[in-house]
Amino acid sequence: MIKVERPDAGEKESSRADEVELVVEKGRFGPTAIVTVAAQLHPARFVEMGET
Repeated sequence: MIKVERPDAGEKESSRADEVELVVEKGRFGPTAIVTVAAQLHPARFVEMGET
């Protein structure tokens, strides 16, 4: 299961604006992980943090 979390959702002036955390909560035999990506919500996509 992959859960999408927006750390800036509750704060208008957040230092993490336009960031999204993809939380991999359950894998069959693999580890769990949190991956932070940049959110480009106008075309509805996520990209690596270095890209814009």
